[in-house]
Amino acid sequence: MLYSRQTILTTLIALVLAAVLTACGRSGEPVGPPGGGNRNEPASEGTTLEGTEWVLTSLNGNSPVEDSTITLAFHNEDEISGNAGCNYYGARYISSGNDFNISARGIDKTDMDCNVPECVIQQEDAYSEALRNAATYWVMGDRLEIKNTAGETILTFAMKEEPSIDPALDDTEWVLTSLNGSSLLEGSNITLNFAGGEVGGFAGCNAYGGEYTAADEGTLTIGETMITCQLCPSPEGVMQQEDAYTEALRNAAAYRLLDGRLEIANAAGETTLVFAMKENFLMDPRDLVGTAWQLVSMNGSSPVEGSTITFAFHNENQVSGSAGCRDYVATYEASGDDIRFSWLAMMGDICTGPESLLEQEGQYTTSLGWATNYRLSEGQLEILTVRGEVLVFEPLPEDADASLEGITWVLTAFIEEKMVEGMDTPLLMVTDLLAETAITATFEDSAVSGSAGCNTYFAVYTCDGYFLTCETPVATEMACRGPAGITEQELRYLGFLEDVTVYRIYGSQLWLETGGGRALVFTAQE
Repeated sequence: MLYSRQTILTTLIALVLAAVLTACGRSGEPVGPPGGGNRNEPASEGTTLEGTEWVLTSLNGNSPVEDSTITLAFHNEDEISGNAGCNYYGARYISSGNDFNISARGIDKTDMDCNVPECVIQQEDAYSEALRNAATYWVMGDRLEIKNTAGETILTFAMKEEPSIDPALDDTEWVLTSLNGSSLLEGSNITLNFAGGEVGGFAGCNAYGGEYTAADEGTLTIGETMITCQLCPSPEGVMQQEDAYTEALRNAAAYRLLDGRLEIANAAGETTLVFAMKENFLMDPRDLVGTAWQLVSMNGSSPVEGSTITFAFHNENQVSGSAGCRDYVATYEASGDDIRFSWLAMMGDICTGPESLLEQEGQYTTSLGWATNYRLSEGQLEILTVRGEVLVFEPLPEDADASLEGITWVLTAFIEEKMVEGMDTPLLMVTDLLAETAITATFEDSAVSGSAGCNTYFAVYTCDGYFLTCETPVATEMACRGPAGITEQELRYLGFLEDVTVYRIYGSQLWLETGGGRALVFTAQE
């Protein structure tokens, strides 16, 4: 099983930003002694930290490095996250009474290439070490103290103040049209999104995110932004343009909104960034479910001659199709006209066709990883990416839909669902067949038969609409000469087959589903 490198990277970015850039809203009064005790006394046993967010004021008795900010947020009773001055981090903690310890799993951190002094990186390491040495905590009014096993105060925090946010900016999305008075490079795209005190988007090559404050009188301050560290060779000059953009963001001092346009100026009053409001489409994601599509254009170019790229929406969070070389399966989330593909896996052996097919496959799956919006218009489906690409699909021709019977189907992969912490939809875990093995199925005259990889099998099946059930398969009992694990694979397949409840055909793919997220995926034999 292979995954698109860019798709995995984009998924990890999305997970990190969702987990550590989302500010936790405070509920009620700042944490203090239960029962309204003296706010200058330590919190008594049972005080909860969940839902609070703090800013570091002291590390091992010293003030933080000037112009650096370290944050700590408490989530879900046993999770923390924050920014350590350069990188974002997350960890689980164990607390009982005033005891406080980081779990044995340790601290997970991003690996950003931050444009900060070396002393900030050293401070980050010292902060992480102090967190690992935490033993107890005390809350006194708007102050949080964390002590080590010797009772020494190693970390002191102040309750984070909510930023002053202009409602006119909150929850808006923008596309850059001018940078320092010049148009963007042809073929490049830069976006800016505001949401609940956070700012983020796409800088032309990399994704970025951070925090901002904006007041009604038009002042704007954007703190240190975290950015991924890819290198993009094209269009020529895009990395220099990205550096100029992020520098302009750091120097932002004021903004104004004019007829769907956002202008950002520096402290000298010079307009450095001009944005147009991103176009929104009135879409209902339910209209996608059950549809199947064929790619006709990818960023203005037609698919490689002789190849077919397809796209079928199974339900509200699962898609599959052919990338022109191999088949794929993916999970997605859609709301309004927003769409994100959070996980994508390729199925089957690496394609042995022309190099152009492999390149096209990589371009297509990477573009899906950058998808942000979709539009249904005039019988077409458009997928738009943060990089400015447009993927155009037309309905899959009716004659491309195969029938269940009279076709030899070749098993491509086993599918099982797996829930992952921090994700709302389960991942689709793909298991390919063992090398040099083949499993087939032919449905005809109420019987399914074929090769289970070593032995042949036969089973009676009944079909009512899309509902399909198989009786216990009967198989020959030959000794299997093949790769290690072939017998286990065969038994797994026959077990799946006996559990099948529904079949679906998506283009040239046959899905035999067992419920609980398990499925057998076949491709029609050529």
